[in-house]
Amino acid sequence: AIKNFVVMAGCDGRHKERTYYSDFAKELPNDAVILTAGCAKYKYNKLDLGDINGIPRVLDAGQCNDSYSLAVIALKLKEAFGLEDINDLPIAYNIAWYEQKAVIVLLALLALGVKNIHLG
Repeated sequence: AIKNFVVMAGCDGRHKERTYYSDFAKELPNDAVILTAGCAKYKYNKLDLGDINGIPRVLDAGQCNDSYSLAVIALKLKEAFGLEDINDLPIAYNIAWYEQKAVIVLLALLALGVKNIHLG
């Protein structure tokens, strides 16, 4: 069963030696699903992370500009589980601090009241 979600969004850079996000994805527990948007996904999409009851462990929402879709997913999960606070969801946010778009993503999450944010 899915126990938690990890939003991994942003860019990890194009250089092969930059492996932060692929290393992070490998270290996640087998009951975690990655919700991703941005170029960093190209570092770990090729990993065989398997699935959880037929649901792929990496769900792709698009590019950095599509981070809004990840916020909508979180809000819909909050609604589906009948929670009052988005922070009651088992979601951690790992946002790449690589370019200017990251500032907008961070501000949007803060505006939603999200607290469990890590800037990578």
